[in-house]
Amino acid sequence: MQGPLRRKTILKDGRKPPVGAWHRYWVQLWGGALVYYHPKSLASRGLERGDFKSSPCKLQPLTSTAGKLLLFGPHQDGSSQLDLFQLSDQSSDTIYKFRAPSVTAARCWLSKLSFALQDKTSATPENLITFE
Repeated sequence: MQGPLRRKTILKDGRKPPVGAWHRYWVQLWGGALVYYHPKSLASRGLERGDFKSSPCKLQPLTSTAGKLLLFGPHQDGSSQLDLFQLSDQSSDTIYKFRAPSVTAARCWLSKLSFALQDKTSATPENLITFE
């Protein structure tokens, strides 16, 4: 899953940021992490992959040792806008709000992120070899 998203920091390390601006990124769900790419130009709208830089600027793991990210869909944060969703990292007390380009894109992101955030550590993968 990949596409353009706007991200706003709601809470960082338990504190509200002084400026709560929206930032544009090309975001890619890669394995167990979100990979962010900056736009090439601040002036362009940036809806295509070519509008963003080729090297990533940030990697955000979806799991951590102290806690997990929680995914909140529309209306759970008090918003009536269906193109919004947010991720909350309980271990670092950080919350990011995301805005997708459409309601359909937001639902797709919610679906893919929900699947990526599932706890798969309790079940042993079938492709592992045991030496017992």
